[in-house]
Order: sequence, then C-alpha cells, then structure tokens
Amino acid sequence: MLTDSVETHKSRLRKAGFEHSELWFQCFNFGSLVALKAGAAA
Repeated sequence: MLTDSVETHKSRLRKAGFEHSELWFQCFNFGSLVALKAGAAA
C-alpha cells in the first residue's frame, strides 16, 4: 500500500477550498486531519 504524506493531504484540502487544516492525531501510520472551509459557520 502506498501512503501519502501529510503535506500531500493538506495540499488536496487547499485545492478543495479548505483554508486551514491541521494534523489532529497521529499514531503509527494512522492520521486524522481537521480542516475549516472558507465561509463556513463556526
């Protein structure tokens, strides 16, 4: 299985319209990202 880097995922999120993204949790080869889209209500 080929895995993508966190930066690759963040780049995809930016291209999809998300302004901010952070790695929320990482353990071994599992990671969870949280992202906020432009104009989204808080």
